[in-house]
Amino acid sequence: MANRASLEELVRLQGERVRGLKQQKANAEQIEEEVAKLLKLKAQLGPDESKQKFVLKTPKGTRDYNPWQMAVREKVFDVIIHCFKRHGAEVIDTPVFELKETLTGKYGEDSKLIYDLKDQGGELLSLRYDLTVPFARYLAMNKLTNIKRYHIAKVYRRDNPAMTRGRYREFYQCDFDIAGQFDPMIPDAECLKIMCEILSSLQIGDFMVKVNDRRILDGMFAICGVPDSKFRTICSSVDKLDKVSWEDVKNEMVGEKGLAPEVADRIGDYVQQHGGVSQVEQLLQDPKLSQNKQAMEGLGDVKLLFEYLTLFGIADKISFDLSLARGLDYYTGVIYEAVLLQTPAQAGEEPQGVGSVAAGGRYDGLVGMFDPKGRKVPCVGLSIGVERIFSIVEQRLEASEEKVRTTETQVLVASAQKKLLEERLKLVSELWNAGIKAELLYKKNPKLLNQLQYCEEAGIPLVAIIGEQELKDGVIKLRSVATREEPLGPGLQEARLLPSPGLAPTQIALLKFSSHRAAAMAKKALVEGQSRLCGEQVAVEWLKPDLKQRLRQQLMSPALQCLQPDGSQLVLARDKLGYQGARAALQLLCQQMKLGSPVFLTKCLSKGPAGWHHFWYQVVIPGHPVPFSGLIWVMLATDGQDGHEVAKDAVSARLLEALSESGASLLWSSGAGAGTVLKQ
Repeated sequence: MANRASLEELVRLQGERVRGLKQQKANAEQIEEEVAKLLKLKAQLGPDESKQKFVLKTPKGTRDYNPWQMAVREKVFDVIIHCFKRHGAEVIDTPVFELKETLTGKYGEDSKLIYDLKDQGGELLSLRYDLTVPFARYLAMNKLTNIKRYHIAKVYRRDNPAMTRGRYREFYQCDFDIAGQFDPMIPDAECLKIMCEILSSLQIGDFMVKVNDRRILDGMFAICGVPDSKFRTICSSVDKLDKVSWEDVKNEMVGEKGLAPEVADRIGDYVQQHGGVSQVEQLLQDPKLSQNKQAMEGLGDVKLLFEYLTLFGIADKISFDLSLARGLDYYTGVIYEAVLLQTPAQAGEEPQGVGSVAAGGRYDGLVGMFDPKGRKVPCVGLSIGVERIFSIVEQRLEASEEKVRTTETQVLVASAQKKLLEERLKLVSELWNAGIKAELLYKKNPKLLNQLQYCEEAGIPLVAIIGEQELKDGVIKLRSVATREEPLGPGLQEARLLPSPGLAPTQIALLKFSSHRAAAMAKKALVEGQSRLCGEQVAVEWLKPDLKQRLRQQLMSPALQCLQPDGSQLVLARDKLGYQGARAALQLLCQQMKLGSPVFLTKCLSKGPAGWHHFWYQVVIPGHPVPFSGLIWVMLATDGQDGHEVAKDAVSARLLEALSESGASLLWSSGAGAGTVLKQ
């Protein structure tokens, strides 16, 4: 410290001398000489570590993700997971770090990229480099010989990151693997099918999957004269052909790895060949390769693989490429890698290559490395490079300025007047209990305009408004945020589409409201604000006595009356309304019609015999001008079954059936009422 203090004093004095010379306007040479002395003293002094400011940042090769980015990532993950599950995969998880000896010797030249943890006197540990080696260790440790699994988790590599191209030191991998003894190439073909399904579903651009076989490569190296000891290191050089020219690869093999130039030239004759199944058949007739048993086995399997890929309908996406090597040591058979032909370019965006977006292959010997008796478990799998896919999707969305919702909130509970916090809290609690995604602003007396603005910013489609008049009427005003429209006003209890009992060839939309006032408000809204309803020209009028009588008779007919929990119609109710999957089908239908997700409200009114329950329901589909309300009976198979969920499924079935019958974009439920809309 004393030495530093004396240097600081010398720097101070020299600085004063320089300033004095400048004030005296001394000659430039003298000033430059003294400035040089000052700089030399400052260099000797060095930085003061005690005054160094801590720079707040993420470690090199890592990044944070904001809610918008996470929403995009979740959508990509959903596509991938859905595909994995569609093919029957189970999910597992393994530790983020492994014993160092577990990972050592499995990755060839890439082993230098493994992150070793600091030795603290216990086990020597390393962060996992991929998900494949931990999976093989998991199989050997648990003595498993047959499983189809997927695993999505972070891995770590001491790579030189290029974060704009989706290369990081910490990143996600999405792996799918099939372990077990099966007939040749059937699991391999399914892995390639999965890869194509995922890349097609993500719509990130045209892609091609390169396919090769390690046995073909090893046989090719053997007939070209590569020493056995150099197979793997020469393989890693060949693997760079997708990034650098053949001349650069040849120079590396000859100059750095000691391969004879004539041997490198023979390799070059092969690795620059690529094509479809015809290329495979041509190599099967190659006079040199045909002398190598290992190469012939690989070529035979690749030919069989192309037959299965043709049956799967993806052969046009596959290219047999002898330059594909995959640098990892554990591959033993078929290997493959998907590359984008061109990243999609939007306005203001330059096309950018991001390299491989998916890869995989067969590794029949990896599990045996961990088994005490060396017992092998044949395995084949694939890994999706999601970080590179994320970079493409993010660039595309930013360029298109497409809005991505960061929450899934369906409705905001709002108030139009002050001192209604208790009512808002009660309502939002009811919505949560009913499984509806809802929010409210955390203020006692928020302004209605602020609440609507929050909905617009967050993309919330509906707002449920409570006011003094609504409380008196026992209703809630539901408003579409996008259109500011209220679906026919509050108080609508039931709606039903019926054939007209009159002579005119029309249909009647029969609406039932909770009060005469609510019905009058709805009629006023239709007459003054909506001359068309659901794309149809409408006329609005009150029910005349004779028409009401005919409708009453029609509603009491067996074809239209509400199902009750007795009599011969129980089986019909159970079969037609209780089937599973109706909600998913309704959701899909709404997506096709460019509508929002259905929001269900259900309330159990009473319980009947033999497990039957009577429910009131209301369904709101954002984009439709009316909610769908009515009553329905459902039967619960067990005491523990959630009646509300069963009711939602049954209502979904009813709405789907009504849609197919009416051919209209609006769904109507059964009911009777006080007003009509005539569709002419």
